[in-house]
Amino acid sequence: MLAVEPAFLSRMNDMVYQFQRDADARVARVRRVELALAGLILLTLLLEGRFVFKPAVARIRRTLTDLDDAWVRLRCNEAARVRDLTERQHLEREILEISERERERIGQDIHDGLCQQLAGIRFVTESLVTRAERGDLLEAGELRTLADLGRRAMSVASGVARGLTLTSVSDEGLASALTELAAEATAQHGVLCAHDIRMTDDQIPGDVALQLYRIAHEAVNNAVKHGAPRNVSLALRADAGDVVMSVADDGIGIPEPGVRRNGMGLRIMRHRARTIGATLEIERAGGTRVSCRVPGGAVERP
Repeated sequence: MLAVEPAFLSRMNDMVYQFQRDADARVARVRRVELALAGLILLTLLLEGRFVFKPAVARIRRTLTDLDDAWVRLRCNEAARVRDLTERQHLEREILEISERERERIGQDIHDGLCQQLAGIRFVTESLVTRAERGDLLEAGELRTLADLGRRAMSVASGVARGLTLTSVSDEGLASALTELAAEATAQHGVLCAHDIRMTDDQIPGDVALQLYRIAHEAVNNAVKHGAPRNVSLALRADAGDVVMSVADDGIGIPEPGVRRNGMGLRIMRHRARTIGATLEIERAGGTRVSCRVPGGAVERP
């Protein structure tokens, strides 16, 4: 028993050593596998970061930038709507004020003009009736005076009626209405108002013609009342497919920039121009020049 013990112990020792070596080898293989897996995981994360997360981050950044831009545009549009609403409300108040002043002006024109003419007709008529009742002979000069007063009254009444209605535009067309406007300015205000009409009525729709006439009427009135001109020119022409209407005078011109003025009529003209998609320019040019350009697309109708 004791003789074989050393050999047994040596063999057992070799078995233990062999088991230890096998265990160390297995541990080493497991570590290598772990390192390989760790490297694979790291490579996967790098690839995901490069091809997945980085584009996603870029898209998120672009989305945030687009949202910021949309917010800025929204704020700008909201501010523009507020300005437009404020301007519209201000314009509505001005229109009401103008309407009230126009009513007062019409009432004054009727009182100072038409009523005076009618009063003169009544006085002359009553005088003629009294003389006729006494058997006096009526002279031609007196009857001519009565007829002249009647013509003046009709002229005043016609002017008031034209100020209230625009039948000349709707019935006769823009060209005839502008021609008549120039003639009236010459007759009533003592200035030479020339006109140069180079378009026909069928080239301009009714709504555009109406606003162009209103703008021309306001511009001519401003010129003769505030510009002290000797000459006024009114033109209507086609230019590169657009319709251009202009009123120019040789008066004192509009005030220099910075000089306070009412400007209500100017704002009304600009508002009328915007309603037909036109642009309005007012400039000093040896007087004042008002030019309204209607784009070709605004005058074309399907």
